[in-house]
Amino acid sequence: MQSAGRKVLVIDVGGTNVKVRATDQDETRRHPSGRGFGPEDMVRAVREMTRDWDYEVVAIGYPGPVLDGRPACEPRNLGEGWVGFDFERAFGKPVKLVNDAALQALGSYEGGKMLFLGLGTGLGSALVSHGRLEPAELAHLPYKGGKTYEEWVGKRGLKRLGKRRWRRAVHDVVERLGHALQVDYVVIGGGNASKLEALPPQARLGDNEHAFRGGFRLWGSDGDGASSHAPARSAAAVAPASPGDQVLKELAGRRAAELVQDGMRVGLGTGSTVRHTILALGERKPDIRCVATSERTHELAAALGLTLLPPDEIGRLDLAIDGADAVDAELNLVKGGGGAHAREKIVAAMAERFVVIVEESKLVDRLGAFPLPLELLPFAAGV
Repeated sequence: MQSAGRKVLVIDVGGTNVKVRATDQDETRRHPSGRGFGPEDMVRAVREMTRDWDYEVVAIGYPGPVLDGRPACEPRNLGEGWVGFDFERAFGKPVKLVNDAALQALGSYEGGKMLFLGLGTGLGSALVSHGRLEPAELAHLPYKGGKTYEEWVGKRGLKRLGKRRWRRAVHDVVERLGHALQVDYVVIGGGNASKLEALPPQARLGDNEHAFRGGFRLWGSDGDGASSHAPARSAAAVAPASPGDQVLKELAGRRAAELVQDGMRVGLGTGSTVRHTILALGERKPDIRCVATSERTHELAAALGLTLLPPDEIGRLDLAIDGADAVDAELNLVKGGGGAHAREKIVAAMAERFVVIVEESKLVDRLGAFPLPLELLPFAAGV
């Protein structure tokens, strides 16, 4: 995703320190983390460290599995509260969050198909295939002797095996996984990578600083305030993928943003696909007036500098853009999974033109399988 001129703050969250760097800044700043360190502590520390820095968007490397841009479980070596935390609301700016190994992978990528393995406390892994980031949770797959890959080449494996046997295990793991995934090369990073005396065939040594480059690339920048212009297939064009086909969501969302012209009154929907529409409008900043179908959409659009009005002030809408949870072959659809039914329906009814954007994962043979939540409104609750 290209974001020419965007000023990016990159946050690398670790079990020992939180490190930050921003566009046009050569300095890396850090704050201690550790057990008991929660997301509110991280936000507070980052705000304090970056008081004199100017940035528009945020990239976060998270030390744990990430699903659809959000923490999927609590980190092992930090406090609780990360799952479900609203990072965009906390920072007041657009946020992209990926696994920390994925962030290093983006920064290490030089084209083709690459596997990144991070040798640290555990085993971090990510795959970048021709410009598409695929987080790969390989650490807990069975390896041999009843133990996982992480138990052989992570910190516990190093302590149990000793350096010599551990190095042999690393060579074997790199060759096995590289062959199984049919990659062009493997990048080995993490704190224990320096303990290797020699690298396996087709392997390259990474650098922890690449996490910052990965964060800039996540937003389409090289970190110097300019749009990234790396060679063909480079990570400059990488967009984070997820099991929900995040790349297709981005393409659909950004295509919908092209329908918006100066002078329009626009309804902004809710959901992960429409989020990309809003981000694209935030980059372009057309002269439009908007109404949002949810508080989350309102907050994101406001943070991006879009003008928002209440529905009774904006009047008839020229265009409303929203997503759907399931669409059949006859273009019948189910919507409401985000729990904003009433506002979504009101905004759709206000629009001269209502555009629904979906990607392939939403297409179904017939409707009815999607579990639609019930929305309860406090209107006249005391009557």
